[in-house]
Amino acid sequence: MSDRDEQYQPSPVALGWLKATADCFVSLSRPIHDVGTSTARPPTPLHTYPLIPMRTETAMCPRRRQQNSESQAADEQAGQDRPVRFGILGAARIGPNGLLKPAQSHPEAVVTTVACRDAAKGARYAKKWGIPKTYAGPKAYHDLIADPEIDAVYNPLPNGLHYEWTLRALEAGKHVLLEKPITSTAEEARQIFALAEQKGLVVLEAMHSTFHPATQRVREIVLSGELGKVKSADVAFTLPAWLSQFAFEKNDVRFNYDLAGGCGMDMGVYPIAAIRNATGLDNAPFEVTSATATPHPSDPTRIDRAMHATRTEKVYRYADGRDGKGWTTYRYQLEAFVSKIRGRKPWVWIDPDTSVAVMATVEQMYAKSGLPPRRSVHLAA
Repeated sequence: MSDRDEQYQPSPVALGWLKATADCFVSLSRPIHDVGTSTARPPTPLHTYPLIPMRTETAMCPRRRQQNSESQAADEQAGQDRPVRFGILGAARIGPNGLLKPAQSHPEAVVTTVACRDAAKGARYAKKWGIPKTYAGPKAYHDLIADPEIDAVYNPLPNGLHYEWTLRALEAGKHVLLEKPITSTAEEARQIFALAEQKGLVVLEAMHSTFHPATQRVREIVLSGELGKVKSADVAFTLPAWLSQFAFEKNDVRFNYDLAGGCGMDMGVYPIAAIRNATGLDNAPFEVTSATATPHPSDPTRIDRAMHATRTEKVYRYADGRDGKGWTTYRYQLEAFVSKIRGRKPWVWIDPDTSVAVMATVEQMYAKSGLPPRRSVHLAA
């Protein structure tokens, strides 16, 4: 689960044998810890969220209508001329790699605000990363979402809080860059995308690895058939046990069930998404026939065998020549997110059905392993 702390440099991609079924070797390298308290709740039906009423005007004179149209056009142009203004929910460790560093090189993105319930922690975070505005206290998240000077919200909160605070941000008219896993269940993901479509807003699951040219090149090679027909696929994403003591904090939220934690949620989504993308089965339903949960890392010899390379190719530009000039996967992801907000066609995009399909696979994985399902939670104000 330490990919959120990866080095800010691109790396080569090793293409190995692709084999029939995606066996995601995900394991917990520490026992689960209790972190605070929270109240689990079932998914909230979309229809319970109120719709914003449409205002109509009648008998408007032509001059007034023209003035309003010109004013609206001027407002829209002003919005296009300024960078997309981001607010971050929480002083998260993923924030620098996930958004802050990529935004430094993107002319149309700027992080203006961070919300942290711990005032001192939020102030340190803002000072370190040059964020001009902070919100603190129990209403911090509410205040950030209500801020009219924020265009988009980056939601890196613990897994169990993704659903509620993304819906709140959408209701407030904000675009949302949402950390993976997108939600606790596939149904919650469907509701998020339905609300975003209803309101004409952009929601993107931050599956950053999808956006790198190397990832797209792997897809092109596999789908071209030059390696032959794919018969099966082994996929592994592991972290050495000795590194766990440095990668995870004491009582890390990733191991907190009440916050929808677990290795399958934090790491398992990556190999699932990778094999779907590489084989072109982005939205196809996968049936999980069996799953085994274990608190120990996978066998390193077996992992090496799955990574055995028959062909290695370094790819830092797309097939048509477009190049991010050394961008990380997070920077490519931000490029796509901002382009979508601006109405441009992104170089790469993750279809909503793909995010839903990945979450459905994770749900099956937990069910087959015998562990209880994950639930989103309500954070008391």
